[in-house]
Amino acid sequence: MPRCPAMVSMQSVTRRVTRRSLLAGAVWLIAGCAHVSARARPPETRENAASPAVDAVLGSYYEAIGGYQRLKAVRTRRMQGEYREGNLVARTEIVQMRPDLRRVVVHGGAWDHYEGFDGAPYEFHRDSGKAGHLSRVTGEAALAILRGVEFDESFVDYAARGLAAALIGRDTVHGRDVYRVRITRRDDWTLDYLFDVHSHLLVGLQKALPLHAEGAPVKSLTLYSDWRFTDGLLVPFSGVEFDLTSGAIMNTLQWSSIELDVPVQPSELRPPTR
Repeated sequence: MPRCPAMVSMQSVTRRVTRRSLLAGAVWLIAGCAHVSARARPPETRENAASPAVDAVLGSYYEAIGGYQRLKAVRTRRMQGEYREGNLVARTEIVQMRPDLRRVVVHGGAWDHYEGFDGAPYEFHRDSGKAGHLSRVTGEAALAILRGVEFDESFVDYAARGLAAALIGRDTVHGRDVYRVRITRRDDWTLDYLFDVHSHLLVGLQKALPLHAEGAPVKSLTLYSDWRFTDGLLVPFSGVEFDLTSGAIMNTLQWSSIELDVPVQPSELRPPTR
C-alpha cells in the first residue's frame, strides 16, 4: 500500500490504496507495531494437516477473544480510523453486514473513493466538486473485493467452507512465540495466521497479493496489536503491514472506533448515486 510514484493522479493513488490494502482480507483484524524485523526465522517444518491440532489452536483463540458463539453472533460491524501509505493520510470507514455485504470509504481530502459488494463488486470514485463515477469491476480488482467482503477470517469454520487447514508449526516473529496455521482457500490463495503461543491471540498474518491488484504478488506480514474489548469481543485496533522482501512498512491503519451489532441502513452498503 505505500509505494506511489511522485507524479500520479489522485484517482490512480486511491485505487491502488483501497483495492489491496483495505479489501484483500477481513481487515477489521488490522495489525499494529511501530517497528518489526519482517525477516522472521523460518518456521519449523512440522507440516500437520490433522484438524484436531489446528482446532486446538483455534479453540484457544476463540476462548481468548470472548468465545466462538459471540464471534458468530455478530451481524454488523462499523469501523472508523486513519489509514497511512507513504505520503497518503486518509480517513477510512468500513461498514459490513453478514454474510458478505460491505462498503469501504477512503476520504483523501481532494477525493473520495468507495469500494464494496452489494451483490456485485464495485468501485466509485469522486473528485471534489465533480460528479462521481461508478464501475462494476472484474478481474483481479473484483477478486480482491470478493476476498475482502467475507465477514469472518478464513480460518473461521474453515472445514464447512471447504478450505484446507494445516498447523505448520511453531515460529518466532517479532520476539513472540507463535503457532503458524496455514489456510488454503478454494482459489488456491494461502494465508499464514500467527497465533501467540501464550496469549492465544492472533498477532500476525502473512500472505502474498498483487500490489493494489496489479502486477506480481508481494509477500507481506501484517502484525496486530492494541487489543480492546468491544461489545464482548477482544479485537485489535491498530496495525502495520511490512514487505517481507525489503522489510519496509507498506501501510498502517489505526481504528478510532469499532462498533459491533449496530443498525446498518441499506444505503450504507451501496455505492453513492452521484
